[in-house]
Amino acid sequence: MIQLNKNIVLKNILFIPEFRLSLLSISSLTSDLGSRVIFDPTCCEIQDPTRELTIGKGRRIGNLYVLDTKTPSISLNAVVDVGMWNRRLGHPSYSRLDVLSEDLGTSKHKNKDNSYCHDCHLAKHRKLYFPSGNNICNSAFELLHIDVWGPFSEETVDGFKYFFTIVDDHSRATWVYLLRHTNEVLTVFPDFITQVENQYNTKVKSVRSDNERELSFTAFYK
Repeated sequence: MIQLNKNIVLKNILFIPEFRLSLLSISSLTSDLGSRVIFDPTCCEIQDPTRELTIGKGRRIGNLYVLDTKTPSISLNAVVDVGMWNRRLGHPSYSRLDVLSEDLGTSKHKNKDNSYCHDCHLAKHRKLYFPSGNNICNSAFELLHIDVWGPFSEETVDGFKYFFTIVDDHSRATWVYLLRHTNEVLTVFPDFITQVENQYNTKVKSVRSDNERELSFTAFYK
């Protein structure tokens, strides 16, 4: 908080120690304080529209209007919050902020419970180790993953609205079949099994659907 005079007190300020000028936003005076600001070629005047009193004056020096006021009275305790600096500086730890407490105007042990940062709490969590479930089969066609997706919002020219996907767990080879109806899986998949057995001289051992349940081949051969 900065008190320019007994009538003008600014609460929403940005403190930059290296900046040699103190700039005053006209919109802060008109919006936050509800004041009226009048400019002419040589001076400016700040008025309280309720009491119709002049609460501040300034004169033009070069291209800037300089407010006539004594050294502003700054109350750091009312404005400087360690949680604010935590967000502005990219969420450093409070021990790091304590090192800069004198430059930031914060207290080393004040209001840290009230400045709890939810983002810091989540970002500094350690993920617990868990075993990977990505166990790839040792040979091709030992396990097939199947899934049916659809219907499309717009069907194809030939009337297809679904696609049936088959993925080999070992090689990650993928086959995609377009379907008009989901019950066509009972025809397409047995034909695929027969093709694999004849072309590669092997047997498909197990099938897993999109809901991770192994299926019996008898369902496709009925």
